[in-house]
Amino acid sequence: MDLTAENYIEHMKSEESLYNKINVKDKLPHEYPFLLIDKIIKIDKERNSISAIKNLTHNEEFFKGHFPTFPIMPGVLIIESLAQAATMLSLIHILGIDKTEADVRFLSINEARFRKPVVPGDRLYLNVTLLKRKGDICKFEGRAYTEAGLCAEGNFTAASFVKNK
Repeated sequence: MDLTAENYIEHMKSEESLYNKINVKDKLPHEYPFLLIDKIIKIDKERNSISAIKNLTHNEEFFKGHFPTFPIMPGVLIIESLAQAATMLSLIHILGIDKTEADVRFLSINEARFRKPVVPGDRLYLNVTLLKRKGDICKFEGRAYTEAGLCAEGNFTAASFVKNK
């Protein structure tokens, strides 16, 4: 079941979130302003899926220039948020290593759809599931929600490059 605004509170009552922003920063090679995940909520090892959140404030750099009179998060950054969640899933669950031991890189984005705008003050609920793995290549399905509902979805493929292999 996807993490959404409707089930977030209940989920947080029943389970402790796995990683706070400090832990996420330790795992991902990204830094501000391109670290687009605040917290990993759940890694479901049986479903090969991950749920994460990104809290969006008026101070985000991209809001200043992307439609300044009606600021919205660029769709490509929503997909990047999903990709960062997929990277966390790859490093932690699939490979069992951290950013010093491997790089995860985008190969393709397919069937991306943008349903609703993401605006300052929104909480972005990120859900990514591994669809298929062949060697170092993984195909993922991602969905992003806000309090208004589904805002973006798409499939993407990434490759893991283990260092010193």
